[in-house]
Amino acid sequence: LEDSILARECRTSILNSIEDGYVCGTNWFDSEGKNELLEFLSGSENEKEAVSVILDNLDSGIHVRQDGQTFDLEHEVVRFEESSCHPLLVSLWEEYGMVVLEQMFNLDGEKADLIYKKQLQRKQGFGAFLRELGANLSTAKKLDLLPWKTNELPVPLNFADKLIRKAGDHGIASTVSMARKGNGLESAMGWAWLVVHDRTESDAWRFDSSSRDKGSDWVPALKMLWDSAEKILLKNQKDARGDYIVAMEKLAEISGAGKLSKP
Repeated sequence: LEDSILARECRTSILNSIEDGYVCGTNWFDSEGKNELLEFLSGSENEKEAVSVILDNLDSGIHVRQDGQTFDLEHEVVRFEESSCHPLLVSLWEEYGMVVLEQMFNLDGEKADLIYKKQLQRKQGFGAFLRELGANLSTAKKLDLLPWKTNELPVPLNFADKLIRKAGDHGIASTVSMARKGNGLESAMGWAWLVVHDRTESDAWRFDSSSRDKGSDWVPALKMLWDSAEKILLKNQKDARGDYIVAMEKLAEISGAGKLSKP
């Protein structure tokens, strides 16, 4: 027992004397061994990328203890007492979170600050946080590919646009309640939307006959619009943008919304 204690103390003493590279637990990686360190750490690829960003932006050596405390070190050595990415990121997020958001997701300004502060307070599992953030930003970028902004479209086309964006972000099921709650021409567009997606069962009573009649006339054009939107948002077919414009112009004509501004 004494021999094992002595060996452990000797190893600890040696590790504590190291002045460069990376020390993780009782393992040492030389100054060129960042990739080996990242492979050694447990965590998702996103978490490891975040740790990598932080390592690339250190101004000095650093010691991250198991209790989450961090200390700058005089020598160019990185010391992690934990070998799991999540507790490391929890400890380092306050100082390096904004850098991670900028370099991993190209986020800055108020939007980045809001996300940074929310994660600082919640301390959500970083694997899930980074994965969800990436997925949400990917969806947002795809929504930006739609030719018109919602506020650029007249009634009831703006309602169709809102339904399309919500479906692209959260799925068709999330739009059913929204489609039911429109008024006037929006109600007609809501009915057309439900018909396009075969969601009218038990819903007819929610719409007056005028809305159902108008909406039914708009179904072919709205279906064309959704088909092209689906290609853009869900199938990454950016060339479907032209089809989307044609379909929206057709829907504008048949719904009486008038001539649209150029997207």
